[in-house]
Amino acid sequence: MSASVSAARGVLSAALVAASLPCSDSPGDTAAPVVHIFGNGSDMRGVGRGQVRYGFRLVLQPEGGNPAVESANLGAMVEAVCAVIRSLSGWEVGEVGPDTIRTLAGADFLSADVTALVQVEL
Repeated sequence: MSASVSAARGVLSAALVAASLPCSDSPGDTAAPVVHIFGNGSDMRGVGRGQVRYGFRLVLQPEGGNPAVESANLGAMVEAVCAVIRSLSGWEVGEVGPDTIRTLAGADFLSADVTALVQVEL
């Protein structure tokens, strides 16, 4: 369990960077490949003593150049990110979303979302 949402984000970001997966909180400020980390909130039902199961939505943006390369790189990123999350004590992998085309700064890119869950104090 992490002491706060901020501390949990720091643990997750540090673990991803240590696994050679660059991270960003602001889309567009880091070149692909990159994992964008966003808070995904918490279900407040059944909260005891301020502890909640908090989610982070990780948007994976692979390096590419053409659709086949992006697709292969995205699959490898999903596997690597899930392995990092599973390696963290108290963390679990939530939903893994489908491959999706997103637009950022006028350019389309292939992406997928992975949810990371951890217990935090609020």
